[in-house]
Amino acid sequence: MLLPIMTFNIQHGVDFNRRDKQSLKDFDAMTPEYLEKLKKQPPKAEDPSLIDLDQVAQAIRQCGAEIVALNEVRNTAPGVSDPCFTDQAREIAEKARLPYYYFGRAIDVAGKGLYGNALLSRYPFESIETLTIPDPAVKDEPTWYESRSLIRARIALPGLSQCLTVLVTHMGLAQGEAKNAVQTVLDAREEGVPTLLMGDFNLTPDSPLLTPLRARFQDAAALLAPGEDLSYPSDVPERKIDYIMTAGPIEIDHAAIPAIVVSDHRPHTAVLRL
Repeated sequence: MLLPIMTFNIQHGVDFNRRDKQSLKDFDAMTPEYLEKLKKQPPKAEDPSLIDLDQVAQAIRQCGAEIVALNEVRNTAPGVSDPCFTDQAREIAEKARLPYYYFGRAIDVAGKGLYGNALLSRYPFESIETLTIPDPAVKDEPTWYESRSLIRARIALPGLSQCLTVLVTHMGLAQGEAKNAVQTVLDAREEGVPTLLMGDFNLTPDSPLLTPLRARFQDAAALLAPGEDLSYPSDVPERKIDYIMTAGPIEIDHAAIPAIVVSDHRPHTAVLRL
């Protein structure tokens, strides 16, 4: 069986081509002055017209993905109404014609809604849950901290005796956050079970924090030529921080980083041979 998959940080559907790109550069630079300003400033009003979930769904359909991991996804919260916080997992799944979807909460955005990851699928979930990634006990790194989570799903695929375990996460910027995220992934993995790990790791391939994952997973980007694995920023990619990894009886048939400029990340795709 050939299974086309995708991981995509959609930055809650904001159209990269119409957004303020200077704010992205400021966030990436993360100077001490900017970090202090970010911590103190109240939430900014947003323009809901900049959110375009149609083009996110179009990217999924264009790539033919049947299992899709999404990062930076928004959702509604009880008793709160904000036009920029809608049930994005459901909306994108419907537009992409994928019948099964799930939102995994990472944080509550006060007065607005929920924020986290999502998993879309052509095939039904046998089980699915959200696991909390522990925050570091000490937050002393000069960067932005944000609580994170991991989706763990088991998906039944036609003709296979075992369910495919799918893990979806968006790791933190701080080294302590990433270390906890890696351990949470390792704890969630079952030995000998076909497993797919996807998401924005916020780590480049040379990071020693990836060593425990590399010992247990295969990186789909190993099939790409040097420079073809770069996914961020989407207009002129300079870094590989988005990953598709596999463990167990799975063969990666091929992989790609399509030149799709919708979000601030390009999607990362692959085809699995199961």
